[in-house]
Amino acid sequence: MTANQPQTTYEVIEERATVDSDKTALVFLEHGTVGGIDRRWSFREFRDEVVRTANMFHLLGVGRDDVVSLLLPNLPEAQFALWGAEAVGIANPVNSHLAVDQIEHILNAAETKILVVQGASDPGVWAKVEQLVRRVPSLKEIIAVDDPASWGAQIAAAPSEALLFDPPNASDIASYFHTGGTTGVPKLAKHTHANEVHNSSAASGVLKWSSFKSIVMGLPMFHAAGVVVCSLGPLVAGNTIVIVGPLGFRNPRAIEGIWDVIDTYGVDLMVAVPTVLSAILESPVPKERAAKLALTMTGTAPVPVALAQRWQQATGKYPIVGYGLTESGCVITVTPLGAEIKPGSVGPALPDCEVRVVPYRDEDEIIDPAVIGDCALGEVGVVLAKGPNIFPGYRESEKDVGVLLDGGWLNTGDLGRLDEEGYLWITGRAKDLIKRGGHGIDPANVEETLSSHPDIQVAAVVGRPDPYAGELPVAYVTLRANVEDFDADAVRLWCKKRVSDPAAAPVEIVALDELPLTAVGKISKVDLRWRASGLAIEREIEAAFAGPFTTAVLELREQDATYVGHVTARGASQKRHRSECETTSLSVISCSPRARDALSKRPRGVATRSSTPPTPRKVSCRSSSAAMGSTSARKRRPHRSRGHAGYQAASVI
Repeated sequence: MTANQPQTTYEVIEERATVDSDKTALVFLEHGTVGGIDRRWSFREFRDEVVRTANMFHLLGVGRDDVVSLLLPNLPEAQFALWGAEAVGIANPVNSHLAVDQIEHILNAAETKILVVQGASDPGVWAKVEQLVRRVPSLKEIIAVDDPASWGAQIAAAPSEALLFDPPNASDIASYFHTGGTTGVPKLAKHTHANEVHNSSAASGVLKWSSFKSIVMGLPMFHAAGVVVCSLGPLVAGNTIVIVGPLGFRNPRAIEGIWDVIDTYGVDLMVAVPTVLSAILESPVPKERAAKLALTMTGTAPVPVALAQRWQQATGKYPIVGYGLTESGCVITVTPLGAEIKPGSVGPALPDCEVRVVPYRDEDEIIDPAVIGDCALGEVGVVLAKGPNIFPGYRESEKDVGVLLDGGWLNTGDLGRLDEEGYLWITGRAKDLIKRGGHGIDPANVEETLSSHPDIQVAAVVGRPDPYAGELPVAYVTLRANVEDFDADAVRLWCKKRVSDPAAAPVEIVALDELPLTAVGKISKVDLRWRASGLAIEREIEAAFAGPFTTAVLELREQDATYVGHVTARGASQKRHRSECETTSLSVISCSPRARDALSKRPRGVATRSSTPPTPRKVSCRSSSAAMGSTSARKRRPHRSRGHAGYQAASVI
């Protein structure tokens, strides 16, 4: 950023209102589709709503270090409340689908002063709010957007002409984003105004967003991509934001009607996670309407090359793939518009950002960037990132250890490799490595292979606890719409011939109607590991009882995070009984501390599975552990990816 560019999110909004006062800033499609009610705001009107909302919070006692938490769907008021909260204090958008205990933890960790919710029109969330009132001592006010006596009355009392307080500085904390809520206790990542403005300006700049008209907004506002990329990015570049209803892309009607929205509202820019692109491709793509979509950006999760190629075949354009995480502001790398697209790569680093790949030894090792050398070109290691987009740390500072490293480096926890031109390939998460007989297996390569099979829509590979090998790779897949007879055994053999490492081939492929997803549409590998571990224990219980059973209830014990299995024998003639199978369960879980640790972070309770899944949608095989091999040492030469000098951050003017 240069000195004459906005330094805070509030300055971005003010400057855009000056430059494009009468241009449409926001369109809200109430039902997520064409034909219903749409509401519109110009950039000047958008700015006025943000100022009015910020002043409302100020009049309620919110100061620079106070937190306004938002438990809202994708409503226009979510935009006004978020940017208003960042102007006066700290915004904390929260996923309303989290369990009330997790929301309670987030609000207490943030010391939330004001909570903004939809209100009684969303009874599920309202029931959580009624509990939170009693459980969050710092909470002083709840504002319900759907209540005229709440949001309506207090907004009406706040002026929109100018802020009633001093505006924020670039170094001020703008927001707390929760992260890790699907794998354990959520952490609160702090973003400064400088983090968010640099990230949105740099990403929209290299992608030349100012040359586009409108962006379709379907990602949730509690995710950094929904805020920094899909909301602040268009405000920086001057694009119209078209919100496809409160549920966004989680509404099947929004997916089905996406091409109508693109055609009617002149949308030429879309950002969506891979699972959304896959869902869109399940229906015929109208070529003429698809041609109007000039740029599709995807990321937040691994993007199979096969999916990107299918999107290109359907729309005529290869999707731009970006990479980042909440702790990096959002985006770290992306292929600039007009630069070479390398299928499978997530592109080079943003301007002013730097990426390193260093050797991976152990997930608990704290990396010293000043001492450790870089991997050779093409060698897989841990991805480190550095730049003005990197967050200043978690609110719970003790959680910074091992994440924020010396010299301003961020340990992303991801595995990847760099090429000669600084393009980055992400190969997986360090914590997702499957350890089979001491041999590390990267599931990303297997997932890529399976996703290229004509029967498979999406694939995810996880480790299943095994008393002999430690872990065995198991694949969970969803099938294409036209597949009626899926031969999992044939696909498993097909995959085994194509993966580079025979030990990485899945010993079992399970076809599901749908894969478990996080709230932003990422595949939840925690849930799949839970399922895989449960399946392993069921089989041990079945063997212990010398035959199949009707029901297995697998309960995670509070005191030691181990399973207790309860079974009911099959057949009316057999004696029905309930029995604890601790010994059987422990033989599975204790062999894999990583799996046990993941399971221990799951919400306490009971999980139930059917013992007789339908065939032919599942097949398994026995497999011995992988033979241990060795690799020769290679000479490492330092190489880092830096932001391309030829691409600068976008100017707001």
